[in-house]
Amino acid sequence: MKLSESSLSLTKSGFKPNLNANLILNTEYPAQWPNYVNLLNYWAAGLSLNWDISSFYNLKHRISGDKLEIDKSNLALEVTKDQISTEVKNAYVRYAESKENIKTYKKDVELSMSNYKIVKSRYDNDFALISEIVDAELQLNNSRISLVNANLDLIIQYYSLQYAMGKL
Repeated sequence: MKLSESSLSLTKSGFKPNLNANLILNTEYPAQWPNYVNLLNYWAAGLSLNWDISSFYNLKHRISGDKLEIDKSNLALEVTKDQISTEVKNAYVRYAESKENIKTYKKDVELSMSNYKIVKSRYDNDFALISEIVDAELQLNNSRISLVNANLDLIIQYYSLQYAMGKL
């Protein structure tokens, strides 16, 4: 956007005249020929004013093009801000979901533990087979693994949210 604004100010400067100042000191030593005896020393100062009137028509079009470029840059900036805002909101939603999932997985571990205790009690009293206790242990281990994965997902989503907010 700053580049577009500087391009516009540079284009607008085409309406102003160019002013040039020159100062020259010229000293020529005599040539090495035997018959040449003149020394040429002089000062010269000059001032010139240049105004390109024929480009006024073209400058108007370039100025309008530069203004459109500034508008385009502003629009691109707004789109980028909206994308960042959307990304932060999505990261926050994923983080909140991960937080809620942990509660569910904790409840799952509790239920698996109570199921394991019931099956273990039944097995100790010879009312259940070893395969039932093995299934209950597998279910308990799977629910614990799911809880650990949910905690890891929460950590990942937290850092994704921090990255989206620009804090990492």
